Amino acid sequence: MKIAHFLNDNKFVDKHIKKYIECDFENDFFYLNNENNYSGSHKDKVVYLPPESEAYNSIINGIETYDIVILYYLNSDKFRLIEAIKDSKVKIIWSFYGAELYGLPEFRQLTLSEKTQKALKRISYKINFGKLRMLIGRYLNKLKKKKTKIHWLQRSCQRIDYFLWYNEFEYELLNKYMGQILPTFMEAPLNNALNEVEPDPNKENSLLIGNSASYYNNHLDALDILAKNRYKGKVSLPFSYLKNDNYVALIEKYALRSGLAFKIIDEFMTYSEYITFINRHKAAVYPSYRQMGLGNIFIGIRCGLKIYLSDKNPTLKWLGEKGMKIYSIEQDLSKDLIKNNLTLEPAHIALNNNIYTSMVSAEQDKLLFNQFRNMIK
Repeated sequence: MKIAHFLNDNKFVDKHIKKYIECDFENDFFYLNNENNYSGSHKDKVVYLPPESEAYNSIINGIETYDIVILYYLNSDKFRLIEAIKDSKVKIIWSFYGAELYGLPEFRQLTLSEKTQKALKRISYKINFGKLRMLIGRYLNKLKKKKTKIHWLQRSCQRIDYFLWYNEFEYELLNKYMGQILPTFMEAPLNNALNEVEPDPNKENSLLIGNSASYYNNHLDALDILAKNRYKGKVSLPFSYLKNDNYVALIEKYALRSGLAFKIIDEFMTYSEYITFINRHKAAVYPSYRQMGLGNIFIGIRCGLKIYLSDKNPTLKWLGEKGMKIYSIEQDLSKDLIKNNLTLEPAHIALNNNIYTSMVSAEQDKLLFNQFRNMIK
C-alpha cells in the first residue's frame, strides 16, 4: 500500500511521521507550504512541495500511483489539492486538527460561554454582536458571490472519504452543526505515551484553570464558581500561550475583585519544568466548550490531577465512556469545593493512568492500519 501524506504545520510533522515510520506501508511525506520552514528530525524523509510548483503538478498528475492520501489540516492549499484530484480513485482522509471548523464564525459563538461573550462585549443589552457580525459578513459575501471557507469545506467534504479524529462524540456534534456533511468517522489513535510523567504525591492546595490565555477557555466561568464558594487555595492561570493583553487584563481585574489567591503564569517553561508545574496542583478545571489542549489534559491525568470539564465539552463524555474518572464543572465542582474534595483518590489515579496507557498502545495503531487495508480491498 502506498500513502501520500500532505503536511503543512512544522510543529506536528515529526509526530505524524513517527506513527508511520515503522509500518509496512510505502509512505511519502510532502511538506505543502509556501515556505520551507520544517526543521525537525526527519528532513531526509520530507519532500518540500511549494503549492502550484512544477513538482506539485507532477505529484497531482501521478496521484493514481497512491492508494491513500492523508491531508493534515484543511487549508486553502488542501482545498485546491482536493479539487485537482477529485476525479481520481484514491481514498482521501482528512486528519482533523480542530481549527478548520472551530475557526469558523459559526463555531466561535458556540464555544464561548455567556459570561465570556458578555465580558468581551460581544453581548450587551441582550444583543449578540458577534453573531450579528457573522450574519452581516455572510450576507455581504453572498452579494459579492465570494466563496467562503465554509463553501470550500462543504465542497471538499463531498470528495473526502474519512474524517480522522480521536473523539466520536465531538465528531457527532461537529457533524450536526455542519448539517451532517462530514465524511465518515475514523478513530485516530493517540500518539504520546507520556511514560516519563509520574504523579507527585506531595501536591499543594492549588487549582489549575484552563490551558492557555485564549478566551475560548471560558476562564470566567471557573473563577466565578471558585469565588462563590470562597475557595482559599491557590489558583494558577497558565497564560504563556495565545496571550491577548486585553483579555489577560480583564481576567486579572476579575480575579483581583474576587479575592482569589491567583497567579498568572506567563513565562515560558521547558517541558520538564511544565510537568513539575502541573504536578504541584491537586486539580485542573477546563471550562472550554470544545476540545482544547488535549495534551495538557492527558498530562494532568498522568500527574494524578482531578480533572473537571464542562458538560458542553464532548471530551467529558468521551473520556467517561473510556472508563476514566473525569468530573463535571457544572455538576461536581461546587460540591467538591464545599466538601474540600479536590484530590483524586489513588485508586482513581491508577485507573485513569491504566486507561490512558491502553489508549496509546501500539495495538491502536495496528487497528488503524487494518482499517486502511480494508479500505482498498
